[in-house]
Amino acid sequence: MNSVNAALVRPLDAGIPQAGRSMKLPAEDTSAPVQPPFAAMLQNALLETQMAMGIALHETPQQQAPPPHTAERIDKASSDMEALFVSHLLKEMWRTIPESTYGMKGTAGEIYRDMFIDNIAEVVSEGQGIGLKDVIRRELLQSEAGIMPKPPKIS
Repeated sequence: MNSVNAALVRPLDAGIPQAGRSMKLPAEDTSAPVQPPFAAMLQNALLETQMAMGIALHETPQQQAPPPHTAERIDKASSDMEALFVSHLLKEMWRTIPESTYGMKGTAGEIYRDMFIDNIAEVVSEGQGIGLKDVIRRELLQSEAGIMPKPPKIS
């Protein structure tokens, strides 16, 4: 019979951590936490973004180039906002009309009615609209230029 050195034999539960006790690997160095590569990349990206924002904050307005097509983007945004408002307004008004009036009943009727109202709202906002588009456009252009709008007068 072969004899086994008792120093080489480990008890069966030696590798299982006990409750309240964490298991440490022999080569594990706990003095300095090691970040995984992805976390390190995120940390570097955050640092670069913060540095870029700090540099951008210290630039003068003459150094900052305005975004391209700002006026066109503002026109589209203000027109879309007015169309959304008109659409919501018309949908609320349409609720007061009985379903049997225009023959739009059921789920298909609701879908058709919503598409119909959205189309009306887009057509209204393409033209003169209800005036909301001009107010939004003026405020956004002033905000883009760095001009603080005057607070409304309350009388």
